[in-house]
Amino acid sequence: MSFIRKLLYLLICVVTFCSHSKELIVGINTNSYPPYYIHDNGELNGFSLDVAELIAAKLGHTLKYQALPWARINQYLQEGKIDMVLLYLETEQRKEYVHYASTPYIKESYRFFKKNRSQLNYTGYLQDISNTSIGVIRGYSYGSTFDNFNFAKKYISGSEVQLLEMLQKDRVELIVGNEAVIKYHARAMQLDNKITALNPQLTEKPAFFAFSKRRPESEKTAREFSTMLDKTLDTAAYNYLLIKHHLALAPATLKPLHQPSE
Repeated sequence: MSFIRKLLYLLICVVTFCSHSKELIVGINTNSYPPYYIHDNGELNGFSLDVAELIAAKLGHTLKYQALPWARINQYLQEGKIDMVLLYLETEQRKEYVHYASTPYIKESYRFFKKNRSQLNYTGYLQDISNTSIGVIRGYSYGSTFDNFNFAKKYISGSEVQLLEMLQKDRVELIVGNEAVIKYHARAMQLDNKITALNPQLTEKPAFFAFSKRRPESEKTAREFSTMLDKTLDTAAYNYLLIKHHLALAPATLKPLHQPSE
């Protein structure tokens, strides 16, 4: 193949690639939800962003983030003012206005936490702790079984940080929350060696990328993300992100941790 023909072939490939690439507007909560997404001095980072950027790059798309209150994110998804959201739990109501990627990219584990010196026992039955003082976050759902159980002493807080402070000051005997989020804040507050996550987990919720049905080709974009996720979840690149954000333990051979080239 001559140089000119090679150059023309390369240009055609570039044009074809660009014609399929797009900029996706991503709604992201103005409040940090570490380690999934974190607002840090005007910069955004976190596990959900890293996975989304990894998938988008493989598809030739770029992501543009728009920080919004959570209620407005849901509104904008319904109105088609944003393309996608990064961390969305699946409900029948939401299926009316979003296409979900068919594959979840993470499963959120919800657990009870106690102070290390606590003698509390939990075997998986809420009756075990029915008379225990428990800290929860206002407006959060921890699954229908927990939400509908009649605890004798349930105390409301505004955040995971407040939950940990309540536990540290013995205002409650247990707190409940997303395991990764609680552990993130515990490390930041230097409490990670002072609390224990109880087994078994309370519940597990798969989290998805979701795409507004009101945006052009959203169903196709959801399928593309699904296909690429299926190819990515077992790779070293994805495992690196789990380890980087403390969502999985690093093997002893990974010292120091290096980002894979794939």
